[in-house]
Amino acid sequence: MTRLPKSVFYLLVIVVGTLFLMMIYNRLFIDHDIVNVLEGVSWPSSFSQVFLLFIVVVLAFFNVLLESYKWHNLIAWGNNLNIWISIKSILVGFFYGTITPFQLGDYPGRLTYIDQSLRSTALSATWVSSVTQNICNVTVGIIGIMLLSAKVDFIDIHNSLTVLIGALTIIFSIVTLFSIDKITRWASRLKFLERFDIQEVHFSGLMISKNLLLSLLRYATYVVQYYLLLCFWGLEMSMLDGFMAIASIYLLQSLIIVPASISLLARGGIALFIFSFWEFNPALILLTSLSLWLINLVIPALLGFILIVSTSKK
Repeated sequence: MTRLPKSVFYLLVIVVGTLFLMMIYNRLFIDHDIVNVLEGVSWPSSFSQVFLLFIVVVLAFFNVLLESYKWHNLIAWGNNLNIWISIKSILVGFFYGTITPFQLGDYPGRLTYIDQSLRSTALSATWVSSVTQNICNVTVGIIGIMLLSAKVDFIDIHNSLTVLIGALTIIFSIVTLFSIDKITRWASRLKFLERFDIQEVHFSGLMISKNLLLSLLRYATYVVQYYLLLCFWGLEMSMLDGFMAIASIYLLQSLIIVPASISLLARGGIALFIFSFWEFNPALILLTSLSLWLINLVIPALLGFILIVSTSKK
């Protein structure tokens, strides 16, 4: 498989990063008066707001446990694997995924504590777990963006072609999920995966279905976290509006794949675009996106880094 030249990769990072930075700049300085925007920012201090933040942090750890159980469920089927090993592997994967382009470091990172005999299964489990989560993001996201379009005329949902494309995408995603064994065997032929005997790994329909349900639960947790953080920063909206906006954001985040170095810019730019349909303070939208990024990605990554350091000292 041909690698993307570093010069081309860095150029893409600069171009895409600049585009998202311009989106954020326009929302803060062109579309709004930056002085008024900053004056509208105040640190939440009431007990109810602090309690919301506490719930979001608790849900972040719950999400890590969910992802660990999802992954563990695929590997441990017929194998002896301690759940604590899965949790540590997920945290280390978070760290390496955060510091590598397109979060590719998550794959080898999760193998840190895995026995050599289980590494092929673990690699395939990481792939399947990622696919099921992204299918949830896309499927629920399409529903969310259709509902959003009905409210703000974002996409012409009255166009039968638009509805057909959305329906076919959902069907294709589900068919892809339950054809994962065939896709895995095809992926095993890729040069960088040749050293892993992943073509021998098989996941039953029952295992895939269970993983999909766990992915939906994890997705629901992400949506609740985002909504609670909006409330934490004083951005009030109905639950339905919140679902439509948040599902649309997660859909676009899944479709627009960017390197980790500019992922925060991308998240902020996408959030500003979606919430532009509401009259919200753009600075508070950015703070919401930043808060979620810190809680769901940076904190687990730091815990993974601590595990790596503590292991290397032994």
